Amino acid sequence: MRAHVRHPAGRRPGAAIVAAIAAAIALSPSPPARAADGAESAAPVLRKPDAPINSIDTIVSDMREMNDLPLAGVPSRYGWAKGPGHVVMGNDARGSSTPDWWTPADRRFKSGAHWNAIIPWFVVFDGVGNEAVNTRVQVRNLRLFVKSRASGQWRQVVSSAGADGHHYPKSLQGADVGRADVRREAEGGTSVRPPGGDAVFHG
Repeated sequence: MRAHVRHPAGRRPGAAIVAAIAAAIALSPSPPARAADGAESAAPVLRKPDAPINSIDTIVSDMREMNDLPLAGVPSRYGWAKGPGHVVMGNDARGSSTPDWWTPADRRFKSGAHWNAIIPWFVVFDGVGNEAVNTRVQVRNLRLFVKSRASGQWRQVVSSAGADGHHYPKSLQGADVGRADVRREAEGGTSVRPPGGDAVFHG
């Protein structure tokens, strides 16, 4: 998956940072460089054109990084509020392996039965101190791989140019779902405007 923050030309988010928590994270492009007259110039190329967008090293490295800012509206006792990312369920995909604090309305999801489906997903949060009102997060090249226990090989099972989703409470619990501001982008993928407040985009 590739996600980066978009904001209007000539404006900076200032203290605003939008944090994207994703199932798979890839390299994000650098923000546009500024010429002396304030005009945007092309961002420098930081990787070889034939280099892969995703790599195991990148994903593992990102899982060890702290968030740019703590996530707004998330209790600090939750590790993912500040980072780094961590694996919760591991290879034991059943509800009884989920965190104690996750209490879905449908209690069947907390049982010891195996989950028999998988999808790539991500969440877009606003950071503490966010003041941006016209900032978007672009997502593209969302991919999901499954590692075979028998062969030890990774196999791609999902590939999506963009993403879709809805607004959920920041607790990610309950059935309050709202319509999100999602749009297609000319260079590929889709972008979403983070809702802020007590809502979060879940894609």
